[in-house]
Amino acid sequence: MKNVTDIMFCFSAISLILS
Repeated sequence: MKNVTDIMFCFSAISLILS
């Protein structure tokens, strides 16, 4: 599993794009 920070960054990026 990757670092939690990596997942958080991905989630934040997707949220920003979807917003």
